[in-house]
Amino acid sequence: MNHLTSFNITTTVKYTENEILKKTGLSQAAFHRKAIDAFLAGDQKIDRRLKIKEISNPEYVKRSFKELIYLDDERRKLLEPIMERENVGITVVLFQALYDYCFEMASVLDHDVVKNIIEGNYTL
Repeated sequence: MNHLTSFNITTTVKYTENEILKKTGLSQAAFHRKAIDAFLAGDQKIDRRLKIKEISNPEYVKRSFKELIYLDDERRKLLEPIMERENVGITVVLFQALYDYCFEMASVLDHDVVKNIIEGNYTL
């Protein structure tokens, strides 16, 4: 069964995701499933900066954009050991999976889009 879940992401990840979806024609739901599956097949590591909870910490990653995802029970169950091992909640794991997959898929983007991402020259 699928459950609607939300988690926060950075505006850069949202912009990158939107551009990849435009380029590939994937639905957002399919993109999320692929991101989770790639994360599960990969190293399953959570960046230490994503574990920082103190907003005043200069390394804190501000995630101000709300992302909705339909998360199925099977994938959630597979993510639970990672949550326990890394001592983080599901929202951090989902953000890491989406971040990693956007980075992996960035090769499909046009040079100008990648340049905009690097320079932070974009709007949502």
